[in-house]
Amino acid sequence: MNVLIGNVVSNADFTETGLFQCTIGKYRDNKPVIADVQYVSPYFSTDAAFVAIPNIKSQVLLAEVEADKNLLVDPDYYYLGCVAGARTGVDQTDDATTDPGRPSRLDGGEKEIQAINANLDGDKKDQDDIKAEGADPNRVSKKVFPDRFSQLYEGRGQPEVIGLEGTNGSAFRIHDRSDGGDFQDNKIDVVSGNGKYLGLVDSPMIDALVYMNEFTHSKGDILAFSSGDHPHSPWAQGEFKLRTHGPINQICTESNIKHEVIDGRNIEVLNWSGGAKTPIGTTAKHKQKHSKIGDFGNEEYGCVHILSKDNNISLTATGSDSVIRVIAPGSQSKVVVVTGGSVHVDAQKNINVRANKKITIDSDEEVEIKAPTIILDNKGTHGPTSAHPGPNPATNLARIELDPDGRICQHQDTPC
Repeated sequence: MNVLIGNVVSNADFTETGLFQCTIGKYRDNKPVIADVQYVSPYFSTDAAFVAIPNIKSQVLLAEVEADKNLLVDPDYYYLGCVAGARTGVDQTDDATTDPGRPSRLDGGEKEIQAINANLDGDKKDQDDIKAEGADPNRVSKKVFPDRFSQLYEGRGQPEVIGLEGTNGSAFRIHDRSDGGDFQDNKIDVVSGNGKYLGLVDSPMIDALVYMNEFTHSKGDILAFSSGDHPHSPWAQGEFKLRTHGPINQICTESNIKHEVIDGRNIEVLNWSGGAKTPIGTTAKHKQKHSKIGDFGNEEYGCVHILSKDNNISLTATGSDSVIRVIAPGSQSKVVVVTGGSVHVDAQKNINVRANKKITIDSDEEVEIKAPTIILDNKGTHGPTSAHPGPNPATNLARIELDPDGRICQHQDTPC
């Protein structure tokens, strides 16, 4: 067995068994010949493997196993490792027609030399020409690599993934796979045997940190932090997205939880739940006794709860024309304020209360109304008289005023 130094001129391999081609300093008919070299890994089986096939232009150390001279076959070559640093006397060149080598088992003809040169230049067309020659039985894919490396040769027909996979399917991989344009796969990822996935992706469309689990494809679970701005990306630049079919819990034991928008748009809290996936379903959805103010119906779904156990809850809108709205448009909806103490409404201007039907003020003790003038307006209606047997619009104000001594002035249409 001899040990040689060679230069990798192609790592295209449509057998998908780890073959690549090298020059090894030998000539035939005054032409360099190219040797097929079998990749050797320190850890490999069809179930688990360490995969790092050398790149084009790598300088490699090879073991040459001489063949039986009586069989008239070429020697076998096995990869031992990459050589770091320049080696004196070893010609590293991009031109496979002048670099020493030996004929490839694949072809060795002029077309393959052209394809190898094209591959060195990153040209995909001639690489595809090699792939199209599928009639050669030596080029039938045998896919000896384990499952996590099933796409090892998918991009350009040459290995574009390195990494390590264990027997349980867990793997660490570095991808440098490109099919041209936006369809690239540049990333580092870690995947567990059951399918948990963490990827640092630098591809054009997906440029993000991505975490997925066993439920991503069935239930949509995903965590993503995007830095890309591609028009076809599922996320905006700088977007942080968390989606899960299970509960989300944020718990702070000793400090604050703060959600803040510096100069962007809105903060929205939305609950679209219709109750179908609650333990009791929607059977109690409409069983609400609206005649009782304290009856809130079924609160198993669709609610938004804010609780402060020992202190205040504040809603503040500081704009000069800000509005704080409480809207419940349903025909059976209610706005309920329940307190063990007092309810205070303090306005610098008006307080308006309006209802299409009845307004009821009920107190077990007293109702106190304080104002210099109290006006009761019946909106233009008046009891029937001989002149007006129906509602009488002639007068519509009942006016209650206090004189300077605090006595009620009982004048209907004129001030005190």
